This record gives sequence, C-alpha cells and structure tokens, in this order.
Amino acid sequence: MEQLYWEERAIATLTKEESRHLKTLLPYFGLSVDPTSRIVSGAFERMVVNIIGAKDDLFQTLKRNLTHTGVLLKRNTNEVCDLTISVENQDGGPHPITLRVNNMNYYLKPLQMMTTHVQDQLHKRFWLPTVSYSLAFRFQSYVSHNVAEWLSYAIIQSFHREELQPTSNVSFQEYQTIVKKVLLPINKSFAQFQLQESESDWPDLPPELSSSNQTKPAPAKNQKKKGLLQEQPVLSHQIEPFKNSKTNQHTQTFNPFKFQNRENRRSIINPFQKKR
Repeated sequence: MEQLYWEERAIATLTKEESRHLKTLLPYFGLSVDPTSRIVSGAFERMVVNIIGAKDDLFQTLKRNLTHTGVLLKRNTNEVCDLTISVENQDGGPHPITLRVNNMNYYLKPLQMMTTHVQDQLHKRFWLPTVSYSLAFRFQSYVSHNVAEWLSYAIIQSFHREELQPTSNVSFQEYQTIVKKVLLPINKSFAQFQLQESESDWPDLPPELSSSNQTKPAPAKNQKKKGLLQEQPVLSHQIEPFKNSKTNQHTQTFNPFKFQNRENRRSIINPFQKKR
C-alpha cells in the first residue's frame, strides 16, 4: 500500500496496481506525482493562458475546473502567454464545435453523454487535431453547458499532450476508483466530469450527522443514475485517437484528425505524438 499526498495532507492509500493506473490517468487530469515523495501537484504551474471572448460565468467556471492544475488563466490580456484561446458563440451549422487553428478549420463532435469506455470518458472524445499556441473555437449555443468542460480538456491537451498514453490497461471500475480516491478530494468540480454519478446522486446525511464535519458519503451501491446514457453513442464512424485511420478510405463521416481543406489531403494526425 502507498500513501498519496496533496498540499501536505494525505488524501488516499493506493494498492500497487492502483498506483500503476494513477500514473496513466494523472496526465489526463492535468496533474503529476513525485515518484519518491508521492506528492501530487499541478502540472502547469508556470503556464499562462489568455481566454478571449469568454463571458464572466464561463471564465470563472473554467478557473474552478482547472484550479488544481496550477495554470494561470487571464482574460482578454495583451500580455504574452503560453496559450491563447478565443471563444465565440454561433447559431446554425451541422457541427457543435468549429476549431480554427493554423489557418485550417476542424469540426469537432465530442460526446455529450456518459460512457463506460475509459478512453472516451476521460475527455469525452474531445481531441485537439494538432498543437498550437493559438486556438479559436466557435460553439453552437445548444452546447453552451459543455463549453467550460471542453475548454478544460483543450488546455490540458495543449500542455500535456506528450504525456497522454492509451488507457487500455485500466478498467472502468479501476478508473472510477482513482477518480473517487484521488481526483475528488483535490478538485470536486473537475471530478464531476469523470464520475458516472453526479453530486445529486449522493445520499443525504442522517439528521444526527448533518451538522458534523463529515466527508461526503459514497454513493449507494445499488443506486443508479437516472437519465444518464451508459451505452456508446450511435455514430457511423468512431474516432480512435490512438489508432491510425485507413489512408485509402473513400467514404466516411467527419474525422477531426483528418485535414479538412479543398485539396482533401489525406495526412494522418497522431494527437499524442510530440509536436511543437
């Protein structure tokens, strides 16, 4: 068993197998761990991100989501930053997200439901097609409630892309265990994106304990989330960020890892290769 620490306090005791899974999952959360001291810390403490065009509620939510990473978010600044993200809202169009980067447009379609596939659930199948110091997003108004979550993934991938590894060795149950043991005590706001159940699913404390300083009880084992879809979404083409696409495929729906330009170039993008 290994003890894990955050800000000079113990937060979890992990088995050796859980510690191996932790090493795979932490980069997706914007965290890192010292192998000797077993202290977890934010991975982006010297990084500065400029958010342009975001309303105050979106900006504040994004700050809460990423407070554990150590990243410094600024709004509409003229200072030189490590990453600049512009945000616009639009109505109409077939795709929920349009991303313009390096003079090219990409059309993204992340998951908007729960899934028991670890790789998809981690970042909801939101994958940046390339790394850039400037990202321009246009979001359809009907996905406004997901924007803060998706921008969180965009920032994590921009700075931690080289650290992200396939999660095929981690079962969904093991992944949920790491989220509850490690991520939830560190940042409840970000952890809610990863958990199958929301905070409203947690049972209320009995009256005799409601005023005490108890930690949040675990969800009831037999209690199921109502309204959350557990199955894979129906898509004619599944995005696999760790698998190369067939280069001679002629008919397929939109693939965010394929160049979208008039010449219809067939270059394969590996979102996890080193690229700056």
